[in-house]
Amino acid sequence: MREKSERFKRGKMGIHQTREIILKKIRMALLNAVEQPYPGQEAHYPVFETSGADLCEQFASEFRALQGEVIFCKEKKEFVSKLEALVSEKKWTNVACLSAALTESLRLHILPFINAEGEPDAGITGCEFLIARTGTVAMSSGQSSGRAFSVYSPVHIVLAERSQVLPDLEDAFEAFGNKFSDEWPSALFFASGPSRTGDIEKTLVLGVHGPIEVYVFILDDKF
Repeated sequence: MREKSERFKRGKMGIHQTREIILKKIRMALLNAVEQPYPGQEAHYPVFETSGADLCEQFASEFRALQGEVIFCKEKKEFVSKLEALVSEKKWTNVACLSAALTESLRLHILPFINAEGEPDAGITGCEFLIARTGTVAMSSGQSSGRAFSVYSPVHIVLAERSQVLPDLEDAFEAFGNKFSDEWPSALFFASGPSRTGDIEKTLVLGVHGPIEVYVFILDDKF
């Protein structure tokens, strides 16, 4: 028993000594700052080449490659018509929407809406931005749909406007900063297509950790 105790003490001392050595190296490195090897080169250069394609078309191409679907609409009336056709085709009986303004607007049409109760077949949310280069939907916990709704619904329907499509992730973070300033939401979400995993015998499986289908409606006008 005494031998085990002694080994434990020596091991504990060894950990403390190792930690002190690491901290000492960090302190010395902070005291001896390295000069900028290339002064005057602070200008920003993009990592990826900019595409000459329309941002919405680029987003649609990338998003569809990830097995998502993009539907373009010129105005609200066309969006509602295409949404009704999708609901009818899929035979959904419960479509949830937690945005009060969007729900009230869509209730004017014959859609099988519920609010936050029951098991939805699909859920409709807005988004913060769409990222063209990666086909990514950027969302935040500051939206009315909150943190879990876009993951909880087996089918996620996203409503976006053309003005929300940005070139790259860096542009999205800049836009987040301009929008939220000092009062950021508690979480940001970035979703590229349906949920997927390759952990199971290296076989790609959809819908494991979130929606198995994702539809993005892009409107030319404001909803």
